[in-house]
This record gives sequence, structure tokens and C-alpha cells, in this order.
Amino acid sequence: MPTIPFAPVLTAQGFEAKGYFQLQLSSTLDTGFEIQASTALTSWTSIGSGYTDANVVLIFQDMNAASFPRRFYRAYWPLP
Repeated sequence: MPTIPFAPVLTAQGFEAKGYFQLQLSSTLDTGFEIQASTALTSWTSIGSGYTDANVVLIFQDMNAASFPRRFYRAYWPLP
């Protein structure tokens, strides 16, 4: 069983100049998180994954965010 990481902390988020939404979270070094999105908080869809880097940061870019009037995000651990 992998060691339980620190709960991810959202450290930055916002739309970038190219129109995609970027979020940044921090947690334990080299920890993988699945990123999920929802439009109503009732059902969630996996939209990607990533690992925290040497600075304990994961940066994720949602290239489809502009297609939704609103979108919520969550980080899920462990990776499936």
C-alpha cells in the first residue's frame, strides 16, 4: 500500500491567455493524482492525471474548459 500523501492544496488557478484553464496544487513529492471535472457536482469525469514534481507541485491544464459555462475540479488519489 502506498504511503498516504498530504491532502492536495490548491495553490493557483485561472484561465491562461490561450483560453485553457490551469490549476496548480501541492502535496507530497512524486504523488500521482487523477484530475476530475464536473458541471453540477453530482457526477465526475476523469479528464487527466499527473504527478507532483521536485517542488511538490502538480500543474494541470484543461484545454476544454472554455466549452463549459462552469466547471468544478477535484484531485483524486490514488490513481486507478
